[in-house]
Amino acid sequence: MIAYEYRTTIGPWFRSLFIFQPQYQLMNGVPFIFQVHVVTAFLLFAAIPFTKLVHMFSVPVRYPTRAPQQYRSRAAYKK
Repeated sequence: MIAYEYRTTIGPWFRSLFIFQPQYQLMNGVPFIFQVHVVTAFLLFAAIPFTKLVHMFSVPVRYPTRAPQQYRSRAAYKK
């Protein structure tokens, strides 16, 4: 594995995204594997609303006070 100093390119580029002034030229000299890693992370975050991963944003505030759920066998309905 080749050592790469990401703090001088990827770090400032990522911070520039947060202030809505992306400096795309900082990613020009970044190795391909790091670019793939960044794109894959963006795809994962973009997929969150369409998957069950969206549940990580819910907070179970009412869970301790809710009534217990009753489970019934399906065999009772097969008559």
